[in-house]
Amino acid sequence: MKLSKIGEVAKKYWSEIPKHFKDVFLDKWIVMPDHIHGIVVIEKDDDIKRRNEAAPRSYNGEYKHFSKISPKPNSLSTIIGSFKSICTRRIHLMRN
Repeated sequence: MKLSKIGEVAKKYWSEIPKHFKDVFLDKWIVMPDHIHGIVVIEKDDDIKRRNEAAPRSYNGEYKHFSKISPKPNSLSTIIGSFKSICTRRIHLMRN
């Protein structure tokens, strides 16, 4: 399939995900005409898990709730959110 300019943006930034997220690599993926399918593998060793568990869970008292519900670094939601954000910014710049 020949990708559109928007498809090329999606392909470029999807393939760059491992450059920006530690312990993440991409397995099979494909850009479709109006979406993308991909397998994101997040590997964490026990030291990283222990360090994350020992880290403080709040900014200060009143923000404790938001700290618990916000996306965590290197989580799938953070990875996909970042990918969607950069693609959206680049596509909007192409249209202007």
